[in-house]
Amino acid sequence: MKQLWIGLITSLLLSNAIADTAKVIRFGTAHNYPPFEFEDKNKKLQGFDIDIANALCKQLNAKCEFTQEEFDQLISDLNTGKFDAVIAALSETNQRKKLVAFSNTYYTPTAYFVARTDNHYTMGNITGKRIAVEQGTTFEHFIKNQYHDKVHLILHEKFSDALQDLQNKKADLVIGDSPAMSHWLDQKNRNKTYSVVVGPIINTEFFGPGFGIAVKNDNHDLLSGLNQALTEIKANGTYQKIKIKYFGK
Repeated sequence: MKQLWIGLITSLLLSNAIADTAKVIRFGTAHNYPPFEFEDKNKKLQGFDIDIANALCKQLNAKCEFTQEEFDQLISDLNTGKFDAVIAALSETNQRKKLVAFSNTYYTPTAYFVARTDNHYTMGNITGKRIAVEQGTTFEHFIKNQYHDKVHLILHEKFSDALQDLQNKKADLVIGDSPAMSHWLDQKNRNKTYSVVVGPIINTEFFGPGFGIAVKNDNHDLLSGLNQALTEIKANGTYQKIKIKYFGK
């Protein structure tokens, strides 16, 4: 009888270990893009997207794992199986929906143009100006379609490099998500030299209806689970707490 109990306990422990191993959701996310994803002073990954993902994993009794990639590589790496899902301030657009499936939206984006305050730019007088933007984003698509060859578009793999161009006077303006631009302006007294010159811009044609979590088109179970978990964290107040933490409202 004792051996039987030992056998049952061993089987149960093994079963739990297998279950725990299976309940890992591998998220791909972008490099430094605060307040959505960034590393703190201890090199720990933080941000709105990261907290949302962790809340969803908790709701699903799963463990989150994160891999940081260049933004414009995330969807292709998702489809090759490098991770299970992408959460990276990723707008749901018609073009992207041909490649991946999206969860329900969890954030509605707006955009800002930021420049040196003393330049007094408007949407109507940026012809010929140098605009730095993160490559592969909806903002690249927006600028190309709205201005064609009337502006000089400077593409960067990292958003931080686009901002560096502005500081080094290699770019006249930078466009990005409103919270990301606001976060940058609030650091190191930058708002004394730089400011929002245009925005907030709301354009669902180019920016989509909102940010969603991307999964492979055939991963129906994960998509269903994420959508259910999103509904639950909005209902139980977790989502609102995370939103207030990063955006104040």
